[in-house]
Amino acid sequence: MVVMIQQLLQQKWGYNNMGYTIKQDIVVPYMYVYNASQLQPGFHQIHLHSTGNPSSTVQNERDYLARNYSSANYTHLVGITNGAVDIRQVMNTNGGAWDVGGDWNWETYAAIEFVEGSIKSQADFNKAYPAYIWLARELAKQAGIPYTIDNSNTSGIKTHNYASATGHGSDHVDPISFLAKWGVSRDKLNKDIVSGVNEVPEAKYKVGDVIVLAGTAWASTYNTRYTSSVKKQIGTVKSVKRYDRSNSHWSYEVQFDQVWNVLEQDIVDYSYPELKQGTKVKLVPNAWASTYNTRFNDKVKGAWGRVAFSQQYKKSSSKRSYAVAFYYDNDITIWNVLEQDLQTIK
Repeated sequence: MVVMIQQLLQQKWGYNNMGYTIKQDIVVPYMYVYNASQLQPGFHQIHLHSTGNPSSTVQNERDYLARNYSSANYTHLVGITNGAVDIRQVMNTNGGAWDVGGDWNWETYAAIEFVEGSIKSQADFNKAYPAYIWLARELAKQAGIPYTIDNSNTSGIKTHNYASATGHGSDHVDPISFLAKWGVSRDKLNKDIVSGVNEVPEAKYKVGDVIVLAGTAWASTYNTRYTSSVKKQIGTVKSVKRYDRSNSHWSYEVQFDQVWNVLEQDIVDYSYPELKQGTKVKLVPNAWASTYNTRFNDKVKGAWGRVAFSQQYKKSSSKRSYAVAFYYDNDITIWNVLEQDLQTIK
């Protein structure tokens, strides 16, 4: 449920696991630059800007764009409003922008303006700068653009300064001097674009994944000591939630013989042992369909069989599928079964 809610929030409001919200505040007609400039699909750059106005607010910049988008435009604003990070999307992405003043206008997937006038203190900058970097990386991720900055490849994240210096923009040098004013050097900007600033990695596991506890695991998310029994069991992930503790950013509700809440650092992938030809097996109790989705009937659920051969086959939490000869109705019937649906018997 938590994961589903987060996904819905991200789709509608821009919620993400860094805690930022991208407010949708579109003031430019849809695909305005794309249509006006008769562009073709294929936008390979995220552009970094700062506004250059020492007294403007995020709302001022939004309102200015609403009145003047026919002369210049940008897709996002980042700044501080009433003491909080304010991220606005003001124009559609993936359609070019009149933002750098040169031929790289036609490469613009997104153009981000850091609102200089909204930053009144180092504390303000320290709040807004990580959001600026996060947004650049998030938009690059959406577009399939690499986390590179100001290099000779067309595809990547580019400052307006670099576009101008290489003949692809006007004579502007933003956002370099603005960032330097608040303590961010060119080297730090480059490093932060490549690596991110305090970004939380995506959850490693998803609902349905089969896992076991790591050998070093000793207590649950909420400090209940693991029993010797649960340390030997195979579990299935039931839900995922953000939870910062120790070296983990995620906690998982895992079904063992009972449900346990487990930190990500205490989980390792479970690898099913490869079954040899002739191994005697039966279906696990919750198996319901074959590798190719034929529903198991009651007869095969009550029968035993022997492995005939295996093949590499990734599906659900399995990496192999087995052809199994099951014995019932005084005959032998071959079923293709995922490894997660088999257990050995003597």
